[in-house]
Amino acid sequence: MLGHPVAENPIDRMFDAVYAHHGLHWQFWKNNIASEQDLAKAIAALQPPAVAEALGG
Repeated sequence: MLGHPVAENPIDRMFDAVYAHHGLHWQFWKNNIASEQDLAKAIAALQPPAVAEALGG
């Protein structure tokens, strides 16, 4: 999850319980991103290089 504020949102615990129930070794991460500039950087960092290049990054 990317957003602001995210600290009090319980969704990570809910998703982690669903993943565990289905035997998935995944983890839901919350990332506090307060500014639009930082959000753009965070999204770009999550994309594979080919996607970022195609989007002009």
